[in-house]
Amino acid sequence: MHKIKKDRKIKPYTIVKMTDEYITLGKKYNMKYKDNHFLFINEIVNMPGHVYLVGMHSGINYTGLHLENFVEVPEEEL
Repeated sequence: MHKIKKDRKIKPYTIVKMTDEYITLGKKYNMKYKDNHFLFINEIVNMPGHVYLVGMHSGINYTGLHLENFVEVPEEEL
């Protein structure tokens, strides 16, 4: 597992997935998401470090999740 820089940026409308660390944390706390991949819309302007995502499969809108919990999906995985 690797550390994610908190000041990194993701371009809007990029496909992202949860980091391995976040998936592990989610299992520990029984957090359930219907999607593995998300469309990253943007960082929330008045909440730095928090994001707005849309589930690629479900279309569910996710807001307020932390940016450091997501990474861009490489083209090979699409």
